[in-house]
Amino acid sequence: MYLIVDVTLCPIQIDHSDWKLQKLFFSVKHKEHELKYEIGISPSTGYLHWIAGGVLSSIHDLTLVTHSGLLNHLHDGEHIYGDKAYIGNPFFITPYKGKPEDLISIKIHGIHLLIITE
Repeated sequence: MYLIVDVTLCPIQIDHSDWKLQKLFFSVKHKEHELKYEIGISPSTGYLHWIAGGVLSSIHDLTLVTHSGLLNHLHDGEHIYGDKAYIGNPFFITPYKGKPEDLISIKIHGIHLLIITE
C-alpha cells in the first residue's frame, strides 16, 4: 500500500483572556490559533486511510509522522509519498532537493522520469 501524506491546519477558538494558551496555539505564519493533523490518502482510491494529530501547529511534519505511529504500519517495500517536509526520511518518496544539472530527464512510454546523476 502507498499513501500520500500531508498535514492540514485547522483553526480553533481560544479563550482570549488566557495569554499563555493563546501563545501556545498561535501561528505567526497564518496569524490564527490552530491545530495540526496528519492525513493519509490512497492515491489509487482517494480514500482516507490515516488521520493523526490534533497537535500544536509548531510541531514539524516529520516529527508528527515519527510519533504518530504511521511508520509502524508499513510493510517491507512500502513507501509514503510526501512533500519536501519529509525529505531525509527513508520511508518517504519526496521531491528531489538538489541542483537541476544533476538531473537527466527522459520519457519512456509516455512517463516522464527524472534520474539523479550523482
